[in-house]
Amino acid sequence: KTDTMIYMQSPDQRLYPTGLTAILTCLIALEEGDLDEIITVKYSVIKDAPEDSTTAELMDGEEIALRELLYCIMLNSAVDAALTVADHIGGSVDAFVEMMNRRAQELGCTATHFTNPTGLHNEDHYSTARDLLRITLAAIKNEDFCEIYSVLYHTVPETNLSESRTFVTTNYMVSGGMSGTYKDERVVGSKTGYTSRAGRCLMVTAEDKGMQYVGIVMGG
Repeated sequence: KTDTMIYMQSPDQRLYPTGLTAILTCLIALEEGDLDEIITVKYSVIKDAPEDSTTAELMDGEEIALRELLYCIMLNSAVDAALTVADHIGGSVDAFVEMMNRRAQELGCTATHFTNPTGLHNEDHYSTARDLLRITLAAIKNEDFCEIYSVLYHTVPETNLSESRTFVTTNYMVSGGMSGTYKDERVVGSKTGYTSRAGRCLMVTAEDKGMQYVGIVMGG
């Protein structure tokens, strides 16, 4: 909270943010939307999710609350959920992306440009560790964001077209993963991301001895 930089390496290098894109997607949805509002999933929107991408297996005509979609995005990096949220909040995915770029500029980001709300690879979709830190610091001031990004798992209630779904955080520092090797009780919340082109990315916050830390890793 003192804005002290403990360690940095190439904080202004442009890299692909992958799933860390969802931090801003979620923040804008929280600022502009109503968590209890029920959204109807559109096939015309979710069809753009690549077959090999991570999804929440949303279906055309499914009715689901914005709150639940944000859990799908933050815990599971669900591309179909991110597209649905973007279309709902922005009126279209393209309009939402414009909102993302405006908000990034407002937060002081100087080397960031988004082309989608999901983090899927695009040569013109990039950010830096320092810019993602700026976005994260804004997000963690939002109580609803802190509630969503800090859970180990979440069960989405059944909908008109689906049984309940449970998602577990993809951050092994919280879940422990298969072996528990990486579990760290100091970790408060996180968001992970991965594409073959970008490598592994992580935003993580922790508290230790009365101090709060934020870490951004890209290109791992």
